[in-house]
Amino acid sequence: KIKILFLLFIAMLSVSTSPIIARYLDAVPAVTISFWRMALGAIILWFISIIKKQIPLNSKQQKRTIIAGILLGIHFALFFGSIKLTTIANATFLGTLAPIFTFIIEKFILRRKHSPALILGLGLAICGAFIIVGNKFDFSSDYTTGNFLAVSCSVFLGLAFIISENVRKKVGTISFSRTLFSSA
Repeated sequence: KIKILFLLFIAMLSVSTSPIIARYLDAVPAVTISFWRMALGAIILWFISIIKKQIPLNSKQQKRTIIAGILLGIHFALFFGSIKLTTIANATFLGTLAPIFTFIIEKFILRRKHSPALILGLGLAICGAFIIVGNKFDFSSDYTTGNFLAVSCSVFLGLAFIISENVRKKVGTISFSRTLFSSA
């Protein structure tokens, strides 16, 4: 249990500090930051899979995971691009609205049913998004461009979630993630 808590702590620390670090890397393009984030993650996962043998993905699972990985790569490029144009808080909050876009796709395209509690929670998240971006809404400002990039990155992450949902249910985390990160 301590090992898992330690790994979760390291993961949360890494995820939480990456926008701050990216913000101060002015000379490094967002796509470069995205590439190295995914490349390092993929390398670590491939080494882990050598030590701890993994069941490989079948052809259909691999195709879906590669498509989801490309969408994840676009998500990160847009996210790190948004960090350079808006506040870290805006980019982080708006960049994590993927559940809203996932819900919209599931509800209106895939015709899935959802509980009223989920709809209420998503409604609150949308209200929060408008509160956060409302005071800096100006089409000529970098903040607005950054906010649009952050919302766009959420759309790509939502699509990646939907495309890879059935794959993730059937394969191990490491097999899935190493392919996802490699293709991102």
